[in-house]
Amino acid sequence: MSNSRNIRQNLIPIINRINNACLKKQTFIKMFQFSNMTIIFLKCMLSLGLIRQFNIVKKSIPLHYPTILYDTRDFINVTIKINKYIAVIKKISILSTSTKGLFVTNNQLKNLLQKNLTIKYLLHTPQYGLIDCKRALKLNTGGELICSIVC
Repeated sequence: MSNSRNIRQNLIPIINRINNACLKKQTFIKMFQFSNMTIIFLKCMLSLGLIRQFNIVKKSIPLHYPTILYDTRDFINVTIKINKYIAVIKKISILSTSTKGLFVTNNQLKNLLQKNLTIKYLLHTPQYGLIDCKRALKLNTGGELICSIVC
C-alpha cells in the first residue's frame, strides 16, 4: 500500500500540470521537479499516443559565468498532443486513494476498456510496475488502477 501511495504522490504534480495545460490549450509543459516515476508515467502516456514527446534537459554551468545568473536545474519538456486545436487529453483523474486501492483483474480491465472506449487507464502491478492498459492486456495481468485518462 505504501508503494502505491508513493507512486500517487510522485504523479500528482505531473498530472496537475498536464490537466492545467490542456484546460489552457497549452502545447508545452516544463517541469523542474520530477522523479523516475514521472518519467515512467510519461513513457506510458507516449505509448498510448496521448503526448507527442518528452525530453529531459540536463543543465550545466559554464565555468566562466557566475552561477547566480543561471538556472542549473534539470527539467523535462513535455509536448501535449493536439488534434484540431484541442488537446487529445480531456482530463486525468487519480482513482486509488491512500485509504482504498482500486484493484482490477485482467478480465475486469477488458470489460472497462470495452465499455469506455475514450478512457485509458494506468495501473501498478507488483511484477511490472506502472504500465498502461494496452500493455497490461498483452501481459494478461491486472493490478491497482492508479489513474484514468479521458480522451
